[in-house]
Amino acid sequence: LPVPATVTLAGYREDMRDWRTVTPEQWRAELGRAKGAEITRVCTAVALGTLQATLQGYTAGTHTHECYHLGNPQSVPATPPAPTLPRPRTGATTRIHCAEMLHPLDALGMLEDTARGTQLGLLLCVPEGDARALQPSFAGGPRQSQLWTRTTMAQAAQGLAHSLHRPLGDLLDKDGGVAVTTGVSLLRDTPEEGFAWRPQPLGLDV
Repeated sequence: LPVPATVTLAGYREDMRDWRTVTPEQWRAELGRAKGAEITRVCTAVALGTLQATLQGYTAGTHTHECYHLGNPQSVPATPPAPTLPRPRTGATTRIHCAEMLHPLDALGMLEDTARGTQLGLLLCVPEGDARALQPSFAGGPRQSQLWTRTTMAQAAQGLAHSLHRPLGDLLDKDGGVAVTTGVSLLRDTPEEGFAWRPQPLGLDV
C-alpha cells in the first residue's frame, strides 16, 4: 500500500490501481495502523477492489471467477399488496437458525451448504426518513461497512434511484415499500481474515 489520501467509489471504473491484488496480510496491516479518517479510506479501497472484481473478475487460490460469474445486481421497487388472510404453507419445513455475535453475511455463509437450491436473502432495516442508510458508508469502520466492502451491493447502490424510477425516500416513507436488490454476490471474507476473496461467490438478495 499505502492508501492514497483521496479514494472514492465513484471512479472505480477509471481507478488505475488494481485494488483486487492487495493481500489479506496487507489489508490487516493497514487496518492495524490506520486511525480516524484513514480507516475510512482503507475500507473504501477494499470496496473499490470488490467493485473492480465486477468488471475484471478475481482469483482466490486456484479458483478464478470471471466478471460474468458475479451477477449484475438489479434493484426494483416493491410495495405492499392489499391485506389478505395468510395461507398456511404445505409440503415445506420451516427451520429457524439462531447465530450469536455473528455478522448477517457470515450467518448466510453458514447456511450456504444447507440451502442449496434456495435463495438466500438479507433484510436491511433503515431508520424512517433516512434513506442515506442505503448508500455506501465507511465511517463506521470495517465491521459496520461489510455490506459495501464484501459484497457487490455498492454496484447496485450507485444506480439505485434510476432503477427504482423514484427517490428512495419516497418509496420507503411515502409508499411503505421496500427496495429489492437481486443478483448481489458475497465475494470476500471477514475483516479479521483480511477481506480474503472467497473461493466461491455466494449469491443473495438484499
